[in-house]
Amino acid sequence: MKKSIVDLVLVLLIIGCNSILGLAQVPIDNEGKDFWIAWTYTFYNEAEVIIQSGSTANVTMSGSVLWTGIVLPGKPAIITLPESSKLGKKENIENKGIHIMSDTDISVIFRTPDGEGRESDDAYLAIPTSGLGKEYYVMSYNPVRIGLGSNASFFAIVAVEDNTNVYFGMTNILLDRGETFQKISGTD
Repeated sequence: MKKSIVDLVLVLLIIGCNSILGLAQVPIDNEGKDFWIAWTYTFYNEAEVIIQSGSTANVTMSGSVLWTGIVLPGKPAIITLPESSKLGKKENIENKGIHIMSDTDISVIFRTPDGEGRESDDAYLAIPTSGLGKEYYVMSYNPVRIGLGSNASFFAIVAVEDNTNVYFGMTNILLDRGETFQKISGTD
């Protein structure tokens, strides 16, 4: 009898959890058909986008970078970006978003390799447009030097649609699709 009650409670808990989870958003993962990315200001002169797919994908990049190609399963495409697609040293709106579209699910990695071996290899895994939300936290290191010295912290925002309002701190900016804004911090 005791085991039956425990089994019943466990089943009810599982059903309850599944019901609650069923109300949540679609799970976010790193695969999708539509991505927007940006190359924040760095001291690196090169960057690349790595595109992977579990099936043959026809991929197009537009915006500040133009590329079209086929990505095969197990054979990632590595696209070297022109330095002109990198955001500048200023906090201003630029039209440097990179739009990546595919006819099937892909994953996208942005990487700035340190070819000289002095610093670090920096990278991020892009979130597909379908997985984007409205609230984010930026984590970065504490800058060692004030201003735009070698250790300032940067983050970038890319608008995926027109009239995108972005609020952070006391700042409010309005971006249109493909526009970028980069925040630079030399103090915190």
